Amino acid sequence: MAHREAPLGPEALAARTPIEATERSPHRTQDPTSTTLYYTANRGAMIEPRVRLEPLETPASEATHWRVIVDVDGALAPHALGVRSGPIKRQRMKQGEHALLEGFRPAWQRLTFAPMTGPKRQPRRIAGKKGRSYSPLTVFPDDSRVVLTDTSYPWSCIGRIETSDGDLGSAALVGGRVVVTAQHALPSRTMATGNWWIKFVPAYFDGASKVGLSSYVSDAHWYVRDDTEFNVSHDYAALRLYDPLGSQLGYFGANEFDDDWRNLRVFSGVGYPKDIANNEEPVVQFNWWMADDFEDDDGQILETTASLEHGESGGPFFAWWNNDPRIVGVVSGGGNINGDQANALAGGPNLVDIINWARGAWPV
Repeated sequence: MAHREAPLGPEALAARTPIEATERSPHRTQDPTSTTLYYTANRGAMIEPRVRLEPLETPASEATHWRVIVDVDGALAPHALGVRSGPIKRQRMKQGEHALLEGFRPAWQRLTFAPMTGPKRQPRRIAGKKGRSYSPLTVFPDDSRVVLTDTSYPWSCIGRIETSDGDLGSAALVGGRVVVTAQHALPSRTMATGNWWIKFVPAYFDGASKVGLSSYVSDAHWYVRDDTEFNVSHDYAALRLYDPLGSQLGYFGANEFDDDWRNLRVFSGVGYPKDIANNEEPVVQFNWWMADDFEDDDGQILETTASLEHGESGGPFFAWWNNDPRIVGVVSGGGNINGDQANALAGGPNLVDIINWARGAWPV
């Protein structure tokens, strides 16, 4: 299916009104203050949880505060461990000139084109850890990031990932139980030992999900490289969730980027940066553009001067085709690219391909 139609521009989006939910969700809803705990045990073993409540001393407060302690006998790890991970061969969809996948909005999810946001936060300066080597992302003087507070579709489809390597990143739902993020955001050190985990929390905000949902990852796959060097154009990975959160919240589509869309102010990006709220709150920036793009086999490097920081790796940049938001790239790296200071997204037909593969391999 050929699809070179340009995404909706700012004026067209501003003229659109929200689409209200028409059904009540059939899924069990959780209070955002509830907490779901995950544990791994030996196959066939039963765990035995015990819950204890302890009041906290609050002499200067009229409220009563409690400590909840959960003891779990028989558990090996306080996480749901991953099962399978590794590279897969690249595949191509037979779709004509452009690769694309549509998203999904459940009838019980309200859609908003312009989400609710909070005040702009002043970024704080941060320093890198000693002994860590990475390509820094860049925050530009015209930083337009604002805190995202909305939980309607598709904004609640974006979340934070935490990994067994102790790192944080950003990700988005792209299938019933499929999440896409950056490959370099995966816990490579613990994956090498076979004892790894990744937790995805949609609409994560200051310690909890605003929609009361989360899930661990059972499978993580990315495309095999043609050489030994890390390739930004294929810096994405598809993750399988234990829980089909996309069936409840909906999910993004994906679209191959077209050269004709350079410099069009039609792209929005969301992620969890270190320099604003210490990775605890999502930020969004609107009406950004791709200053350049470079083809690499069926991958693409998309350059943008949108401001990005550590923790936003894997976060989606997307545009709208009618009522359908589609991801064109995920945040990869930054720095001096071909003599220009810019940030880089990973996209191209292979981004669409791996999402399409994951939807088929991991049905709800």
